[in-house]
Amino acid sequence: MKSIINNLKKESLRFLPLFLIAACILVPDTGSFVVLYALGMTILISAVSHIVRRVLFPYVDMEVFAKKALETPLSAAIVFASTASLLGVIILATCLLLK
Repeated sequence: MKSIINNLKKESLRFLPLFLIAACILVPDTGSFVVLYALGMTILISAVSHIVRRVLFPYVDMEVFAKKALETPLSAAIVFASTASLLGVIILATCLLLK
């Protein structure tokens, strides 16, 4: 539990600016500006998905994987596809929970 709290404290530097931008867009908007609302929700969902990834997989350092994946094109493709699919599932699950 302590490692989760420590990760959240460390990742708040990345999460807080995204959350503040999303709040600035979403709070004054009453839903009349659809594009701004969609932009704010996208930023908020991406911030939440980053925190969820860090909480679920605290031991995974994406920088190490990215550097190792540059050795061969096949490993780069595998890492890219798996990272994109994982983030896509997290974002999709977050969108479905917001409905």
